[in-house]
Amino acid sequence: MLVVGPAILNLADPTNEHVSVFTQTMDQILSGPLAILGTLVGIAVLLSAAAASAQGLQFLFLGLKYRHCLPSVFGQRNKFEVADKPVWLEVGLVSITFLAFGTNEETYLAIYAAWVFILLSMTGWAAAKLLGHELRAEFVASRLAALVGTIQAAMLTSGATVLIFTERFFDGAWTYLIFLPILYALFSFFRQRLGDPPQIEERLGREIFGRYLYPTETKAIEPTKDVAIKKVLVPLDGSDTSEQILPYVRALGKQFDSEVLLLSALDAPGAEEYKDNIEGYLDNVVSDLEKASLAARSIVTGAEPAETILAVSESEAVDLIMIAKHSRGGLDRFMLGSVADRVVQQTKVPVFLVPVVAR
Repeated sequence: MLVVGPAILNLADPTNEHVSVFTQTMDQILSGPLAILGTLVGIAVLLSAAAASAQGLQFLFLGLKYRHCLPSVFGQRNKFEVADKPVWLEVGLVSITFLAFGTNEETYLAIYAAWVFILLSMTGWAAAKLLGHELRAEFVASRLAALVGTIQAAMLTSGATVLIFTERFFDGAWTYLIFLPILYALFSFFRQRLGDPPQIEERLGREIFGRYLYPTETKAIEPTKDVAIKKVLVPLDGSDTSEQILPYVRALGKQFDSEVLLLSALDAPGAEEYKDNIEGYLDNVVSDLEKASLAARSIVTGAEPAETILAVSESEAVDLIMIAKHSRGGLDRFMLGSVADRVVQQTKVPVFLVPVVAR
């Protein structure tokens, strides 16, 4: 705006209530066909912003799901592998807003500006908090400079937020006094109804929120007394590819002194003839895990894979499910992405997904 603002002011009439200054400027500097092309580019930019908004909603709803602030159905994906329910919720909210408040540009600019600066302020202070923790752990001059700059940016965006609410309150910013209490009441209701999540799920939800508000490299969570992974469920299909998860199982099992429960499902036609083979295979894996000082046992069933994983995780009260995200060979139906996705979306147990390479 610092670059194009003066040009817009010279070419457009800000007092024209019927045509935005951007449209006026576009008509002034471009000929007819180019003006249409510019409009199409603007539409593409808006669609891109809408897509980014939808993706952000999916991250936020997934984090809220793990923290038991929303039903798990909001995190489920459709046949296109998209968590569409938060997006449809957004579309519904926009539609209701249009019906209630009309299409006055000033109203939506005020709402948009208020939300943007609220988000920027939250991001700035979250980043400052993270940098502060890192600085206390290890003093680095460049990190101190980054912290000072981040605090200044957070203060500026917070000040801008106050100005927007002061100057644009009656244009549309006042709606946040309605939206925020409603959202808080809904989150509190579902949290009370669903109960407090296991602490590892709470940490996972916070991690997802953190990635959205302040993208950074994920750091390993140090084991603490309030996190207990006593039993781990590990689906295996007998293929070399699925075994790529076992090093992670051994590492995590040793760290938390976990019991490992191996699971195979034989639901394919004629798969029963392989039952002895798969049982022998799992016995060998159990033996290897026991040699690594881990308690382990196995289960072989003839049910559908995803349903089996969900049922066993509940009946055995496991604390974590560890799944290889993709597999080839053996009884590879067990490790197909659709099975893993279904488990992730329907289980209340945290899931550790390991992307593997087909061999």
